[in-house]
Amino acid sequence: MEEMDIMHKTEFEKKWMGLWEEHVTWTRLAIISMVDIQDAKETEATVNRLLRNSKDMAEVCKMFYGDEVAGKFDELMTEHLSVAAELVQAAVAGDNDKAGDAEKRWYQNADEIAATLNSLNPNWKEKEFKDMLYEHLKQTKDEAVYRITKDYEKDVPNYDEIEKMARMMADGFSHGIMMQFPDKFHEKRKHFWQRM
Repeated sequence: MEEMDIMHKTEFEKKWMGLWEEHVTWTRLAIISMVDIQDAKETEATVNRLLRNSKDMAEVCKMFYGDEVAGKFDELMTEHLSVAAELVQAAVAGDNDKAGDAEKRWYQNADEIAATLNSLNPNWKEKEFKDMLYEHLKQTKDEAVYRITKDYEKDVPNYDEIEKMARMMADGFSHGIMMQFPDKFHEKRKHFWQRM
C-alpha cells in the first residue's frame, strides 16, 4: 500500500459524515423516484448516483486496507444498495414474495458487512455495527412504506431518525479507523475556516 499523507482528524470525520449523508440522501431520492416519479430514465440516473456512494466509501477504505479489502467493501455496499432497490420495486409492484426474498437477503448482507468490518478493525464491534445496520434497514424500509402509503406525517420524522443513524455510523467508521491508525492523524490547530 502506498504511503499516505498525515490527515486532520476533523477533515477525516467530515469525509465520512459527508459519505453517509450522501448515502441516505440518495437512497431517499431513489425511493421517491421509484414510488412517486416512476420515470425509468430518472430512476436509472438516481440509482446510478446512489451506487457511486459505495465506490466513494471504498476509496477511503483503500487508503488504509488496500485494493482487495476496498473491492470487497464496494461489493458488499453495492449489494446493500441494490437489494434495497429490489425491495422497493417489489413493494411498489405489490409482489410480497419478491419483497420478502429481498428483505431476507438484505439482512444477510448486513450480517456480512458487520462481520467483515470486525475482521478488519477490532474497534468495529460486530454486534454494535449489526445493531446499527439493522436499525438503518428498518428505518429505510419504513421510509419506503410511508412513501408508498403516502403517510407523510410519519415519513418526515422517520427521515430525521435516518439522518441521526447515518451520523452515528459515520462516527463509527471514522473513529474506528483513527483508533486503529493513530499515527496517520493529527489534530487541526487552526480555526476551521482557515485554509491549511
